[in-house]
Amino acid sequence: MSLRRLKNVASVFSHEGLSTSDFKNLNLSPVSVEATAVEGSAAESRALIVARKLRRACERLGPTYIKFGQFLALRRDMFPDDFCTELGKLHGDVPSFPTAEAIALIEAELGGKIESFFAKFEDVPVAAASIAQVHFAELHTGEQVAIKVQRPTALKNITDDLSILVSLAKWVDRFLNIGRRAVYTDLVRDFSEQLNRELDFLEEALFAEDLKSGLAPEPSIYVPKVYHEFCTKKVFVSERIYGERLDKFKTADDLLEAGHDPYVLSITLTRCLVRQIFATGLVHLDMHPANLFLLKNHRIALIDFGMHVRLSKEKRWRVVQEFHLRFTGRYQEWADVFVKSHYLNHVPDLDKLKRELIYFARTNDAKSVSDMSVAQNILGTFHIMRRNRVFLDQIDFVVFSRCMVMLEGVCLRLCPEFAPFDEFKTHLLNILKERADKKRLEESLNDITPEILEAFDTASEISQGLVRLKRNFVRSHDLREFMEREGFRPSGLTWYEVLAMISLVAMAAALGYLWGQYSHLSH
Repeated sequence: MSLRRLKNVASVFSHEGLSTSDFKNLNLSPVSVEATAVEGSAAESRALIVARKLRRACERLGPTYIKFGQFLALRRDMFPDDFCTELGKLHGDVPSFPTAEAIALIEAELGGKIESFFAKFEDVPVAAASIAQVHFAELHTGEQVAIKVQRPTALKNITDDLSILVSLAKWVDRFLNIGRRAVYTDLVRDFSEQLNRELDFLEEALFAEDLKSGLAPEPSIYVPKVYHEFCTKKVFVSERIYGERLDKFKTADDLLEAGHDPYVLSITLTRCLVRQIFATGLVHLDMHPANLFLLKNHRIALIDFGMHVRLSKEKRWRVVQEFHLRFTGRYQEWADVFVKSHYLNHVPDLDKLKRELIYFARTNDAKSVSDMSVAQNILGTFHIMRRNRVFLDQIDFVVFSRCMVMLEGVCLRLCPEFAPFDEFKTHLLNILKERADKKRLEESLNDITPEILEAFDTASEISQGLVRLKRNFVRSHDLREFMEREGFRPSGLTWYEVLAMISLVAMAAALGYLWGQYSHLSH
């Protein structure tokens, strides 16, 4: 930990008037049911005051703290709405770093002069962010690429800042004294894991490749090609995308004038997210309009895969089960699975929590389709949890929930008549049907496979026997010699048996030929 940086952080926090008691005023402590919690506008206004102080401090402290503030804004299961909305305004205008430094890093990572890898390299970066900046280039094969180069000081600065955040979080948790829950320490741990994934460009390259394969069944979604031979932990090279950034369009009319159908694009975005969460478990967490490019034929290209999550099969199945129960109106089962899925171990009153979840779901489903919203469902669930002093232990659900809320907002802005909740539900049920049909087919194949294999073994034995008969017949000078080869005594055979033997040899020749053709084709 850098002592100089620690003093800087402490000075900024002090200047903005932030103290440990401010975090206590957020009322995170999971109190007992009998205890009276501070609720209503008074609590919200206090949270807003804290959020403004924290937002100003994060903006002054730079990229790591800006990202941490944005991360806190996701946790509507923990913090009041005013607090999250205010921190959601955080943004940082990060200047680009010198091109000479970018080239030096690329050469050090790839082990050679930049001209040996790229025929052309554009000096002026096209984008700059807290972790990296992007340059366009051309390979010697003529392919146009985008090079994402990590800031030379990013790793050290972020490591120092994370170390300070951990210390601050432990200090606040001790002061809050909320028992077994190390709330802020856990938050910093989750944030640290996410940020370390973003710093590893090799992981980003592997995720992009896996996502491209996973989204292959959706022809309207395009994931750029990754050039793995040029990718390292600090350099990421992918195909350059030519299209129009979605954030260029503010209204449905803007899209229509450019030849894009807002409704079709909204359906495509919904299908893309549903397949990521429920079919592949590979979720791009930064699908904001600046990372979405509109191509021809209503196709959408995704870029920038640093923020992502991989859901294990177990987690994915739990999420699928949870949403399926919710959409099919099995509310009691849904509440049970929801609590179990997210490991809500510190629940003051579990029955009360489930009753509120069930009531909310039923009330929301009574609305018309046009009035239903994915965001309202997610945020409403978070509000219930916060009111019951329950925090989600599974950060994956929080981050991809944010992705769903963000995309729904984009779709409704570009296509106000779009019904995202109904579309989301439809595509989810279609994926479940696909998986169910596939599972039934696999089960059927598993049931008959032994019989098929046994039949093939038998057929193979018969064929081999017939081929042997044919071979011995060809090698024999006459019928008598053939019958002797096969162990028959000509004197003991009737004419009918002799004719049967001749028919058997003919059949052996025919079947042997057919089996040979089948064997050839099967290989």
